[in-house]
Amino acid sequence: MAVSSSFPIFGLLFLTALMSSIVISHQQPLLNSAEQDSLFQVLYSINSAIPWRTLFPDDLCLSAPHGIVCEYFTEEQPPLTPNSSVSTQPLETAHISELSFGFVSDYTPNPPCSPNSTINASHIHFL
Repeated sequence: MAVSSSFPIFGLLFLTALMSSIVISHQQPLLNSAEQDSLFQVLYSINSAIPWRTLFPDDLCLSAPHGIVCEYFTEEQPPLTPNSSVSTQPLETAHISELSFGFVSDYTPNPPCSPNSTINASHIHFL
């Protein structure tokens, strides 16, 4: 009797481990470091009083302040050699696709701008 009552628990543990391995094996691509640094420069330029890198130490596409939107793209890789017929895995990349700053409403907590904030055009080069 004890074996049959413990089977659902082991089955549930097995399914949980299986599902977590599937999720871990297909992680979203990380944001390019140059693009992430550019975004931090933009965030500091709109409000340098906020410690952006401390508040958001991880990849900005995985956890970012409200108002920053990432999109994921799939690009075909060129063959390794010109005469190669072997297809390669498509390259998945993450890119910033939208930035929203300043006050919109009480219900939209976009990153606040400081009174004299300006964005240097060179910071947007990688975005």
